[in-house]
Amino acid sequence: MSISKSVSLDCFTKKIFPLYKEVLTKDKEEKVRKTCADVIAEFAQVSPIERTANELQDLYFGFLQDSYSKIVRGTAFQNIGPFIACFKDQKPIDPRIINFFINTTEKTTSKDVTFYASINFPAFIYVTGEPEWNRYRKLYLKLAQSQDPMTKKTIACSVHELARILGQTITENDLVEIVDRFLKDGNSDVKNSVLKNLHIFLENVTPEIRNRYIAQIVQAFNDAGKRDWRTKEIFARNLHKLVELYPLVTVQNEFLQMFFSFCEARIATVAEASATAFAAIILKFESEPNKQI
Repeated sequence: MSISKSVSLDCFTKKIFPLYKEVLTKDKEEKVRKTCADVIAEFAQVSPIERTANELQDLYFGFLQDSYSKIVRGTAFQNIGPFIACFKDQKPIDPRIINFFINTTEKTTSKDVTFYASINFPAFIYVTGEPEWNRYRKLYLKLAQSQDPMTKKTIACSVHELARILGQTITENDLVEIVDRFLKDGNSDVKNSVLKNLHIFLENVTPEIRNRYIAQIVQAFNDAGKRDWRTKEIFARNLHKLVELYPLVTVQNEFLQMFFSFCEARIATVAEASATAFAAIILKFESEPNKQI
């Protein structure tokens, strides 16, 4: 792959790509084909997609269908997200690849398949956007209901990006319930994964829905107590974003005490992270000269 990134486009299309396509991807050695499946996304990134899209997608689908090696098939599936992301605004995704991803994940009982599907799912929405959501909705809801901790954490890490792509209506109809559930999850890794980017998620809902989260934010803060400094650091680092999102009355009644608490924290990283909120709080109070901090 390093050679492919260094040579001229002419050399790539006339020598490197034909070698990859006609020789290496058809090698009898499983390890060679696995490596080809492992680097195909990188290959697509340096390839002139307008000319090679169909060939690349044919090759990739061939890896997914490899008759002789489960390892090759699994490697291809693990890399499906980075691969299809190369086609955004370039060429449509081969329907065979989309159908394989959806059907395989919907039918599986394997935790590994579900986990890798949760990692790669956002790429499909990134490429196809809001108009295709109904095609993927059922699958996403299945992934979000998984009880596997790694899958839940992965979904929690990316839900804000889906909200940003899908927009307000779909976010409120389909994603709010998922975020609510993750915020109440007993696994702190899942809860913190949502909290890290909750401000981005809240940017994509109406003020009415956003106000419903005030109680959950305060509850999560209180639940962290004095020992859970990692959760407190997440709050401290993102407090300025929450201050910008909410009206002054909420900042004064709910977030101001959090800020003072962070400033007095014995954990240095929490106190340092809270510094970013100071300017946002001052600016918020400038609109009300009679209010004092």
